[in-house]
Amino acid sequence: MEDLLRVLWSIDRCKLIICGDVNVSSPIWFDSGDEDDDRRAEVFETFLIDQGLHVYNKLSEFTTFQTMNEMSNVDVTFGNFDDDQVLSWEILDGITNSDHRVI
Repeated sequence: MEDLLRVLWSIDRCKLIICGDVNVSSPIWFDSGDEDDDRRAEVFETFLIDQGLHVYNKLSEFTTFQTMNEMSNVDVTFGNFDDDQVLSWEILDGITNSDHRVI
């Protein structure tokens, strides 16, 4: 997260959207996850709050990640401006052969 902090500080006045596979589960981005993720999720959630970042994920019929054995919402879209300025956010199915869906 130190690298991400450096990016945030270097573009302090610019609007920014970041989408990434954070590999943690949180109800904030509609993923219940398991108890093993709780501490990592808490650290990442605190980081987002401390930096004034907003999560733009919306509830969807699809998850952002799916394999034959697992599905979750570990891909998170966040940025430094209010959610009401995000006109659209959706998960698209069947676009690629990746186990991560297109956002």
